[in-house]
Amino acid sequence: MLRNPDAGWVDFKIGDFESCLSIVGGHVALDFLQAFINRCENKQPLMLCGDEETVYVVFIEVPWFGFYGIRHVHDNLPPKAIYLEDVCLVSLANELIADVERDIYEWSTWMSGDYQKRYEDINIAIARLKKLLHESPPQTLLKWPENGDSSC
Repeated sequence: MLRNPDAGWVDFKIGDFESCLSIVGGHVALDFLQAFINRCENKQPLMLCGDEETVYVVFIEVPWFGFYGIRHVHDNLPPKAIYLEDVCLVSLANELIADVERDIYEWSTWMSGDYQKRYEDINIAIARLKKLLHESPPQTLLKWPENGDSSC
């Protein structure tokens, strides 16, 4: 999902959608981990936001309808929606965890500031998400069940 954070950019992929997101001015790895934690703890739809500089990308889980990506190029143009079939949020969460763990040094040190605190914050978020995924195992492939709850 997130690969090769370097020089203010990270490769981003969900399903067939690929992009290069800016990580300047934000903590993309930590923000994405927190989005999954919120999904599991609060049962709120998952929303992942990214910045391609002039283009904003939002991926949102829509109850009963699935997972959509929206690219918004400019305020004067309509956003383009991308439907992603068979997105398994559990697999995405596990992929995110593996990707962030693999590149944790880069995520912790690419910006100036308190590297140790950023490293600790990322590890705390990873541990919390792993615990949530283990405590309440989700369906293998999250399709929207009859009652609309695709709970983690």
